[in-house]
Order: sequence, then C-alpha cells, then structure tokens
Amino acid sequence: MEMPTHQIAEPLVLSHEGLRQIGIHFTNQHLLRLEANGKFPRRASLADRKVCWVYSEIREWLAKRINDREALAGERSRAALHSPEIRSSRRPAGLIGDAETCSTQTGADQS
Repeated sequence: MEMPTHQIAEPLVLSHEGLRQIGIHFTNQHLLRLEANGKFPRRASLADRKVCWVYSEIREWLAKRINDREALAGERSRAALHSPEIRSSRRPAGLIGDAETCSTQTGADQS
C-alpha cells in the first residue's frame, strides 16, 4: 500500500515577513529604493496598508543574483590565471621587525 505524499504548496505571494524568512532582510525603505530602480520585483497592494511580492518573481530575482555571482566568480578566476604575479623578496620599510625602522623609532641610531 502506497503512503500518501504530502507536498507543501509554494506560496503565491510573500509578505515582508515572508521575505525575511527566505533570507531577504531589507528594510522597507531599501526595498522601495530597489523597486524604484528596477532592481527588485515590485510589490502588489493587497489593501490600504498591506503589500506582498509575487513569490515566483522573488525566486527569479534570487536565481539571477546567484547566476550573476557565479559568472563574476568565473571572470575573476579567469583574470587571475592571466595576471602576472608580482612578488618582492624584500619587505617594505616600516614593517615591524625592520631593523632600520626599529632603530630609528627607538633612537638607537643616535649617539
């Protein structure tokens, strides 16, 4: 006999608290700025003082952010492979342990 499987339905919309529960901890003011600049999905008004965001749009926004991160990481690693490494065997003056700097700071070189 098969056991019934219970699937939790994805929500259609998210409240501000719902955004926090999935890891988006932005203030209302910041969300408004992002929305105005087209950098975050726009909210929908449910009532005079109640708003929500369409869950599928938020998922798409998150997926794009993750893909952008992966693409940027790939570009950085490719750039690192082609950049020359510059190494110096001499430590720059002023580092702790530099004898010349230590003697100057303590006055040991003055007679």
